[in-house]
Formats: sequence, C-alpha cells, structure tokens
Amino acid sequence: MVCAADKIHNLQSMISAYQEKGEALWDNFNSPKEKKLWLYQEISKFMKGRLNNPIVDELEEAYNQAEKALI
Repeated sequence: MVCAADKIHNLQSMISAYQEKGEALWDNFNSPKEKKLWLYQEISKFMKGRLNNPIVDELEEAYNQAEKALI
C-alpha cells in the first residue's frame, strides 16, 4: 500500500510539474513520457490484481488523470 501511495504522489507531482513546465518536464527523465505512463499503468494493473484495497482504485484514478493531462 505504501508503494501505491508513492505512485499516486508521483503521478500527481508529474501533473503539477507538467502544468508549470510543459513538455520540458520530460527532459528530467531518461525515458519518454509514453514509457513513463506505461510503467505506471502496468504497476496499477499489477496492484489491482493482487491487492483488495481502496488505494488501488485511487492509483488507477491518478493514472487516468495523468494520462489525460500529460498526453
């Protein structure tokens, strides 16, 4: 559950940073935004299949918001 909370925070931080910096945000990462988002999507799917906890739904929602905001 701590991992899910961390990923939620990371996604929310990415959205905020993107609103401030725009596409320049991706210069801070070693992989393109599509790969970053793919990773968070896979983590969300993995957790959803293994944890029965509302925080997993929050992670899925954070991913969906990030996908809309960042692409």
